[in-house]
Amino acid sequence: MKKIKLFILFSFLAVVLIGCEMGSGKTNQNLSKKEVIEKARDSIKGLNSLNQVTNINLVTTLDDREENQNIELESKMIFDDQQNIESIYTSNVTTKNNLVQTFDFYKGSDGIFANQGTGWETYNGGENYATTYKPILDTFLDVVDDLEMTELDSDYEFKFTGKNGNIFRAVGKPYSINYNGITDDDIDLDIVYIIEKETMLLRQSKVGTKGSLSESNTATINAETTFKDFNTFETIENPANP
Repeated sequence: MKKIKLFILFSFLAVVLIGCEMGSGKTNQNLSKKEVIEKARDSIKGLNSLNQVTNINLVTTLDDREENQNIELESKMIFDDQQNIESIYTSNVTTKNNLVQTFDFYKGSDGIFANQGTGWETYNGGENYATTYKPILDTFLDVVDDLEMTELDSDYEFKFTGKNGNIFRAVGKPYSINYNGITDDDIDLDIVYIIEKETMLLRQSKVGTKGSLSESNTATINAETTFKDFNTFETIENPANP
């Protein structure tokens, strides 16, 4: 039987941002779609810190046998004036079929350290910032023309439900989501982006994908990211205590 094979890579959270000029929710009412896009594009010009929470869930079903993998990432980040990460702490918990793995990462002026469940050690590996604010914002801007905008009380919501290979490839790129055995145009999508009126920053991204070869051979990958606590802290404590 032909089976769905999935290739998905996850990296610890980090981000390169330009910063953000905060707006006022009262002055961002009744904007056109074009105005919202322009303000969202410019909103990072004063952003210097944020918290980020990402949850990624993968479920595969083959002949009524289900496998589940879940990844939870929490990250606290501070950026310098050159758009580089000045300090970051990320906690990553991966659960697959009741087996749990952890990976914590810290980068600051006092060094780079990682804890893979056996204690903090100096980290010499590569850094990958794919699943963070700027790449996800860029993804939103890439697909926004195909999204439907709705104005809410405190936010602007952008949605797409259906099938579209171009959108799938774009929204899946930060998370390296790829279905092997199913064409991109046949992937079911449920996409939501939220721009908050107060700051015109991207507050939330929800990427839902589903691929099916038959009723008993399916896979779903859902990735939800929430950005919060913009510009609310100036330091991150080194958990490694070197």
